[in-house]
Amino acid sequence: MGSYLGIDEVALSRGELYTVVINKTAGGKKGGIIAIIQGADAAKLSSVLLQMPPKAKI
Repeated sequence: MGSYLGIDEVALSRGELYTVVINKTAGGKKGGIIAIIQGADAAKLSSVLLQMPPKAKI
């Protein structure tokens, strides 16, 4: 996943909200997006990230 993560919420049309998690050390290259999770609930985000292996390839 990388040592430094970026987390941001993105609102789409019709009130849809997603949280995007990125690997900041990827510099916009392959492997930069770690996850896109519906909603912005911290518990759900933590649960998804904890289930992923540290060296997950996306």
